[in-house]
Amino acid sequence: MSKVYIQIVGSEHPTPLLDPYIWKHIFPNTMIMSPGQVGKIIEYDRYFWLVSKDNIYYDYFLTLIAWYENFQSD
Repeated sequence: MSKVYIQIVGSEHPTPLLDPYIWKHIFPNTMIMSPGQVGKIIEYDRYFWLVSKDNIYYDYFLTLIAWYENFQSD
């Protein structure tokens, strides 16, 4: 059996991306999924199962700010 690490960006509830910058440059044509939506995908596939869940919000927020500043400076 193989293992894979999948990292996703999620929200407490299904959320469309309303920020035009993020929609265009970071996650084009997507939405932020809720844990329930991700769970349904994992359960449906049956090849994946949830081992752990971590919140990296603050670190990812800093990454998005750095990306934004880099795009603005170019």
